[in-house]
Amino acid sequence: MKNVAFSQCLKERFRECRAAFLKIYDIDPAFDLTPAEAGHPSWTKTFAAAKAQAKKDIAARETKDKSAKDKAATPPAAGVPKK
Repeated sequence: MKNVAFSQCLKERFRECRAAFLKIYDIDPAFDLTPAEAGHPSWTKTFAAAKAQAKKDIAARETKDKSAKDKAATPPAAGVPKK
């Protein structure tokens, strides 16, 4: 998948390149480029943007999951039945 992203960037299809990098982060949130790959002028900016977006998306999912777990763990309030 990384090679697909690189190819898209080399063809100046930056939207597709970014989408390919984001797919990688869906599979491997710890993904990063090797030192030899980092800093390449064709994909550095696109990769950095995708990485920032992926971190943002991961944090949002974790917050949502935590909120759902907290909500499920909260016992219902005991109330007095109304007559």
